[in-house]
Order: sequence, then structure tokens, then C-alpha cells
Amino acid sequence: MGNHPNPKKKDQSDPPSTTTQEEQNEALRFRKRLMEDEKIKATVPAKNDHQLPPLPFDFKDKPPSCTRFVVLSDTHSKADQIKKVPLGDVLIHCGDFSDRGEPGEVEAFEAFLKKLPHKHKIVIAGNHELSFFEGRFDSVGQYLTTEKVENPERIKQDFINHKCCTYLEHSGITMNGIKIYGIPWINNQDKDHLESMYSKIPQDTNILISHCPPYGFGDLLEDKHIGHVGLLKYVNTVKPKYHLFGHVHEAYGVFTNGSTIFVNAATCTRDLQPEHTPIVFDVPNG
Repeated sequence: MGNHPNPKKKDQSDPPSTTTQEEQNEALRFRKRLMEDEKIKATVPAKNDHQLPPLPFDFKDKPPSCTRFVVLSDTHSKADQIKKVPLGDVLIHCGDFSDRGEPGEVEAFEAFLKKLPHKHKIVIAGNHELSFFEGRFDSVGQYLTTEKVENPERIKQDFINHKCCTYLEHSGITMNGIKIYGIPWINNQDKDHLESMYSKIPQDTNILISHCPPYGFGDLLEDKHIGHVGLLKYVNTVKPKYHLFGHVHEAYGVFTNGSTIFVNAATCTRDLQPEHTPIVFDVPNG
């Protein structure tokens, strides 16, 4: 017969766990969240083909009782170099209209907007609008101070006050019965904070605007999805007809999951050349 190990004596038992109940609960929440994220990721089709052909630039082709939207994003202080901005009823810019949110850049963008004939213009801020976010301004404020910019915290407020567009920041607007909601770049990238902001998206939203893409749609960077899973979670719940964004220049295009049309309207290429055509679509009035 073989030898059998002796059972542990009482004084050789494992030390008692020092993990607190709170830590155990947090570990459970973390595992549950990972499982939820995997379920959300599983809703993304294995292949996301471009879904919509570009609409003609001729405004005369617009169907009756529809609103034509023209979408730009990530122009990075080169909006005036776009070869042609199509005509439409509403122009939307999904953020990163500047490089650093400096006064001259913001003023130049205002001048660009004022030249356009679109009746309505809607803008949100991207991560490059540094002066539009208090926390982000604090982390990079030195560049404004060094260049002797007076009252840099007023850059966003002046932009809003000049009324060259409708600026949305976790807020919405209804145009021709179409409900539009805008989410700018969210400086606090903590997952719980992001989810709390995404949870504010109204359930009856028709067009959602954000700077960042959701996970799996218009978010491929070097063959990896870098979009926000939490954002996709709420898009899957709300099911807006359109979700407009930018941020990932390389992933420009139009995609769908069958219920929502996702538009990455990044105008600039990876090397910051404004070569991507503005994206145009029509929506029946509400």
C-alpha cells in the first residue's frame, strides 16, 4: 500500500482570510460587470459593413417632410479646408473642432459656422476642446497661462453666448419633431461615472450625438475596438435611429446593428488631413 499524507493538524491550518465583506462585495460587482460587458460586446455583429451609400450633395433631392442632416467631426481647426460642405437643414459637429480649445481656434470655428447657410447648427465638445472642461483645463492649464490668455475659463461661455450654434452638453433639443441629445467628451473616464452620464440619455431620443464611439461600431483602431461598452449598453436600450460621433479618425463610415445607424463622421484622417466627406442623411419629421 502506498503512503498517505497526514492530515493537517489544527495548528497547521490556513490563516483566516483578511478580506473584508466590502472587498468581497466589490469583487463580486467587478465580476458581474465583466460578465455584463461580455454580453453587450456579444451583440456586435462579427462584420460591420458600410450600410449607407453617400447621399447626393444636391439639396433639391431631399424628400418632402424630411429634415436633412449634415454631419462633421474632428475637423481640428481645419474646417475651412473642407472642399465642400453639403447643403442641409441641420449641420452637426461631433467635437474636436479645435486642437487645444484656444481662443483663436474657437473664434475661427465660430467664423466658419457663421458662413454656412444651414438654418440650424448643433455642436458638442471633444477631448481637444481642453478649455471646455474644468478638470481637463486644470490638468493642461499651463499652456493657456504661459500664453497669457486672460480668463481662459470663459472661452466656452463666450462660445455659447455668441449663439453661432446650439451647444449641447448632456442636453437635448427638438427640431421638426426630431429629438436630439448631445453628450460631449466626458473628462472623468471612470466607468461608473461614464455609466451615470450615459444613463441620462432620454428614452425617446431619435438622434444621439457623442464624441466617443460606442463599442463595436466605428471604433476600430489597429484592429481593436476601443469604443465605450457602457455607451453601447444604453444605445441598445434607447435604440435611437441614429448615433453620431467621431474621435477615431481611422474608423470613418456608417454602420448598423439593425435598429440604430452608427455614423463616425470624423472629417480628418489619422494624419489630420480634412479628406473625409461630410455625411448626409434625411430623417422624416416627427
